[in-house]
Amino acid sequence: MDIVGIIWTVLGTALVLFALVEVFLGVLHIDNGGMIAPLLHRSIWQGIVAVANRSGRRRRTPLALAGPIMIVATFAAWIGLFVLGFSLLYLPHMPGGFRLEPGVTAAGFLDSLYYSVGVGTVLGFGEITPVTPALRILSFLQAGLGFALFTSVVAYLLSVVGGVSERNTLSMRLHAETGGTGDGEEIALRLLRHGGASDLQRRIHSLTVSLQSVYERMYQFPILDIYYRSRNPARDPERMLKMSGNAALGASLAAGLPGGGGLHLAADELQRAVDDLIEMLAAQYFPADVERTILAAEVTAADRERVQEIRRRIESLDRGAVEEEGERVERSAARLRLILDAMDRLTGWRRDLPAESSGARES
Repeated sequence: MDIVGIIWTVLGTALVLFALVEVFLGVLHIDNGGMIAPLLHRSIWQGIVAVANRSGRRRRTPLALAGPIMIVATFAAWIGLFVLGFSLLYLPHMPGGFRLEPGVTAAGFLDSLYYSVGVGTVLGFGEITPVTPALRILSFLQAGLGFALFTSVVAYLLSVVGGVSERNTLSMRLHAETGGTGDGEEIALRLLRHGGASDLQRRIHSLTVSLQSVYERMYQFPILDIYYRSRNPARDPERMLKMSGNAALGASLAAGLPGGGGLHLAADELQRAVDDLIEMLAAQYFPADVERTILAAEVTAADRERVQEIRRRIESLDRGAVEEEGERVERSAARLRLILDAMDRLTGWRRDLPAESSGARES
């Protein structure tokens, strides 16, 4: 093999290994999405947001395509690198290392790429076959890895679809439990109005479990964090976070009512679940200084007024006065406000909120 052949072999080996590592990190390693997928997702999102912002009332249409386009682009990158790497491994041996059917000519890169695609997808047509033991082993290796790659792609796709469904289900559940208003504190108010602290405790615990499950899905598949959207803004992750955060504020304040002591643990668990989601989003999508600002959450007069507003609504139910919680609840309100503002700058989610007539209201 000459020096050119050695170069193609080294480059092809590097591309194959890189593709396999990327698939491993993207599909099997929940703490690392690799290099290709995050870069593709960010680039595609920026382009689609630019298009959406010029689409007026049809803004949701391109946004709803963002997730599927990212999935297709990621799969194409993984498979493309895999096939290209093996084609470079075959190139130095083309055509001498292969037997060609009568009438078939093969002499260059396109023929190596054609053979690599056929073997990698396990769809080879047989007009080009290896004749040396090394090339036969290499072809069998590519076919086996190709089958594993496509199986991983299908498993990844099914997991993402399941995660989207789970996240959307929680969003729509919160929308329904707030009476369609989008105000998370309505969950506490409605249950206190028609039930009692024990009913609220069970509902808050159920919400915490659902939110923790969605958090795990979003942690494993970052494409679910902000990129995967439907045409219905009620399913957006920001609105889900807004309602969950306000539900935690309402539960924390309701725990300060006479006889509401049993709510404290449930409210604290829900607040912790909300904080975990905020911390993940802050670390994933924003610079270190913005992340620090969000997590430090300096309380403002608007945050105090927000907490007082919820307290007044709870006390209007004539169940007694709500005990003061110090700055703990106010700091939670500030953290929620800051992450929602930061995500609005990134995604423009507030533009897509339902009309005021539906009861939606921003934090």
